[in-house]
Amino acid sequence: MDKITPLRYSTATMNKSILAVTAHADDHVVFAGTIFKLLARGYEYNEAILTDSGEGVDQRSAGKADRAGTAAMRSSEFDEASAFIGTAQTFSLGQEDQNLQYSKELMHELVGIIRKVRPEIALTMNLTDVHPDHQAAAHLAKEAFRWAAKSFRPELGEPHRTNIVLFCEGTLPVMPHVLVDITDTYQKKEDLFRIYASQAAQRDIDLLKGTAAVRGYHLRKKEGLYAEAFTTEQNILPILFE
Repeated sequence: MDKITPLRYSTATMNKSILAVTAHADDHVVFAGTIFKLLARGYEYNEAILTDSGEGVDQRSAGKADRAGTAAMRSSEFDEASAFIGTAQTFSLGQEDQNLQYSKELMHELVGIIRKVRPEIALTMNLTDVHPDHQAAAHLAKEAFRWAAKSFRPELGEPHRTNIVLFCEGTLPVMPHVLVDITDTYQKKEDLFRIYASQAAQRDIDLLKGTAAVRGYHLRKKEGLYAEAFTTEQNILPILFE
């Protein structure tokens, strides 16, 4: 295999933009520490959310609301969370929750969003996650970022190559390729999760903190208490780090 030499680029010429591709309203919580870290460095955050989140449950209630009511509740939480993050643009693709499927049309819609936002850094779900919607979101994102860099479908915008595409750790642990120290931003990550009052049961908050603490241990840094883990997909494009 030919050795790939990472390319260097000047931060002065970067489009300091992030694009996340998520399946559900609260999915961005898993990589929120990294988002807040990048925002502090002058990046702009954008998000494409693929489903209406209508099959979720309200942890505060024993009963289940109807789909329309659940979707409206999760949409309201997402709007509040997006304001808390300071999201620049959101793109809601409105697919049915628990039925997210790969399609060429949906992938092309993501290509158009990528070419509009022109991100330097992308974050999405993981192909190995237990939730089928997360798997589908990762597959859609992987193909969209690959095709967005190619010279096809000019009506979708000018081709754009996203330098860094990271696949987050979800319910199942991953063998990480990248660890991001979020010690300074962990509390904001937890505060963001608490906005999703229908989801943030105490055991889920404990899991959030415990996972970050385990990854913080893996940093092997004296002051690195919390971290987030990511994998990369080598068959998209080589990652470019300065």
